[in-house]
Amino acid sequence: MSIFEDVTLACPACQGEVPFSAAFSINADRRPDLREAILDESLQAENCPHCGKRFRLAPDINYIDIENGQWLAAHPIDQSGQWKRYESEDRAGFDKAYGNGASATAKSIGAGLVARITFGWPGLREKIVVRQKNLDDVTLELVKLAIIRNVDSPLDQDTELRLVDADDALLYFVWFRVPSEEFIEGMQVPRSLYDEITADVEGWGALRSQFDGALYVDMNRLLIETDAE
Repeated sequence: MSIFEDVTLACPACQGEVPFSAAFSINADRRPDLREAILDESLQAENCPHCGKRFRLAPDINYIDIENGQWLAAHPIDQSGQWKRYESEDRAGFDKAYGNGASATAKSIGAGLVARITFGWPGLREKIVVRQKNLDDVTLELVKLAIIRNVDSPLDQDTELRLVDADDALLYFVWFRVPSEEFIEGMQVPRSLYDEITADVEGWGALRSQFDGALYVDMNRLLIETDAE
């Protein structure tokens, strides 16, 4: 089931009231249109009826796609400093719904799901793209680490790098400003880099192990200190 609630936000430009239909739970098997709305960046995006500015309500969504084996908990980007807390809470939530605390039927469904948490729209969209393109998200994060090691980039505490598309030859990334999620610049990386990292088990083994058992599979796990609890 997909669950929505009507909310009202103040426009960041004119402070006028803007109504939104906020998604709290998305079942992509029953509502594939909502998956597409995440991918085309239209979900929870509205034009202010007073001044015309378009803006987007931050995600706070549980997303399930049984066909594609995916369970995601997406949170607002400004909460990413609390990823340890969210990882713990969402792990407990997944376990209750689809793990050891669930019914036999739900557990059988959960056995086919990969559980992840994300922050912000680009992070949520990236996880869906990774699954659609049959990529491994841990390897993708290692690709990002290789990029920032070897390429001049706008990396700092206020930016993030996200995959937006992929084909047989190239991986397409975009740098975003955080927390505004404003586009900074795009870049293309040969798909062969992903393949090389996949094959180099020994060379990347230590970093890969940092994601063992993680729900928050993101290079920021290694780069950003969590906020004080």
